Amino acid sequence: MHTVNMDRDDAVAQVRERTDIVELIGTQVTLQRRGARWLGLCPFHNEKTPSFSVNAEMGLYYCFGCGAKGDIFSFMMATRGLGFAQALEMLADQAGVELPERQTGGYSSTQIARQVMEAAAQVYARSLQSSPASMPARQELRNRQIERDAATTWALGYGAPGVLNTVLSREQMKTAEQLGLITKYGRELMAGRLTLPVRDSAGRTVGLAGRALGKPDSDTAKYINTLASQLWARNQVLYGMDLAAPHIRKTGLAILVEGQFDTIQMHLRGWPCTVAPCGSAISRQHIAQLSALTKRLVVLGDGDQAGSKLAMQSWEHAIGTGMVVLAAPLPAGTDPDLLARQNPAAIQELIEKADSPITAYLRDLRNQITTSSSPEDQAALVRQGAQFISELPDPLIRARFAQNWAGEWSVQVPLGTGSPAAQFEWSLDRQALATALQPDQATAIQPWLLLDPTSRQALLLAQTHPGVPAAQLATADHETEETSPAATSLLAAVTCADPGDITPDPADIIWRLVVRAGRVALQTAAAQGDAQRASTLAKLLRAGRPAQPEIEQLIRPEGIPDPGLPATGKPDVPADSDVAAPIW
Repeated sequence: MHTVNMDRDDAVAQVRERTDIVELIGTQVTLQRRGARWLGLCPFHNEKTPSFSVNAEMGLYYCFGCGAKGDIFSFMMATRGLGFAQALEMLADQAGVELPERQTGGYSSTQIARQVMEAAAQVYARSLQSSPASMPARQELRNRQIERDAATTWALGYGAPGVLNTVLSREQMKTAEQLGLITKYGRELMAGRLTLPVRDSAGRTVGLAGRALGKPDSDTAKYINTLASQLWARNQVLYGMDLAAPHIRKTGLAILVEGQFDTIQMHLRGWPCTVAPCGSAISRQHIAQLSALTKRLVVLGDGDQAGSKLAMQSWEHAIGTGMVVLAAPLPAGTDPDLLARQNPAAIQELIEKADSPITAYLRDLRNQITTSSSPEDQAALVRQGAQFISELPDPLIRARFAQNWAGEWSVQVPLGTGSPAAQFEWSLDRQALATALQPDQATAIQPWLLLDPTSRQALLLAQTHPGVPAAQLATADHETEETSPAATSLLAAVTCADPGDITPDPADIIWRLVVRAGRVALQTAAAQGDAQRASTLAKLLRAGRPAQPEIEQLIRPEGIPDPGLPATGKPDVPADSDVAAPIW
């Protein structure tokens, strides 16, 4: 690689100059030349007629269908779920540009660590293919129906004892100890284990996981990992993301499982959009990466408490991102690795029937209650469900499930305001919703302040049944089990003209319900001559989406006093504390 002393801006400029944007985008999009531009089907939305344009001279792309636009860096960030620094490093490697991280006279500690980790992964991979001692590891893979090609794709390896000494220098061995590849006594951590390299979104090896072969004794951990380091921030790296990102973007679906072998099997059996946390619980950063690629996540958890916890944590972290998180818990005693091999059709059925994590969790509790023969255990499980509901962050969802649980088990569920963590999460969600409705309006307005009880029930039904056709939500089953007939009819009326369409995003449903409720409220205020109340209503409505035709038509024909706009053209909206309760 050619070494050049430069600052970061110079490096960015050189990467941009040396990277052909047509060639880069052409690896994912089929482009055809049209004059000075190149056209293809947009990778960011579904379309049949090409509207995605690439300007090679300017180094920019633009979609006339969805408005996506940017340069080589934004394309890599959007399609691979990378941050700017990762995209820059990846493109710099491809373009042969040395980044400022490289030190004069040698490499930085991060670069040395990256070289050591990559060398370890490669020598272990070679050991799996050639070392006689790796026979148990190869047999383990055969038992899991993982063939040689798949092992190569995932860079699986075997920790042949002493093999690191053959590829690392004495100085590099010191780095290997810092990374957790060897102990302070010189023992190789992965010795005798099947190794699974952990790669970041750019495909670089940042760590290693090792699985014990055979049945480990009580003193031997089944799985171990190298240490968290400058390479591996465990709350930011998802196993399989480097291979899954293009498929997630293409299908609009991400599947989250618990383990590395779960991920590999899902890819091999037809679900290459699968990833897993590695070395940590699912984090907000993990969900943010997935949210940059898709707004639909199915959590395919093991049929145990850990699987349920994974689904709930994913749902909580997704609040405010616009991502719909669904749970598809597996039958007890199985996992995706086993079920994908034995019955892939069952996996597909579980994905298609995925439901709200809250519903799935409470359904599991309900099954435990009804099958338990101990009154004490039953009571404890009922209380567990009540406590779980009381800590849900969304007040509308909390109220709905509290009513159902209390009625089902004749127990009082404390509504409260959710746990402290839940209150914080919900405040983030409110702000995100306000930003989505009006990007340049900083006020975190509560649109549901305008909703009457029937409208709130309709919104709740849409939130708890994402992706379900409106007509299906209006069936008798939902009317009796979920909410009132009036609410289901209202939801069907405001969601779409075609009853077979799926329900829109909850933020959009809120807006439609707000407009409907606002129309009724404004007409009532005008009829009663209550100018002050009408003015407050108008301010709240215009704070959501100012200058929208439906709002202007809603306010003016009734002779409602215009609340007035400041010189900036933005509404003078009172803070949440000024409008703390429903107006009627």
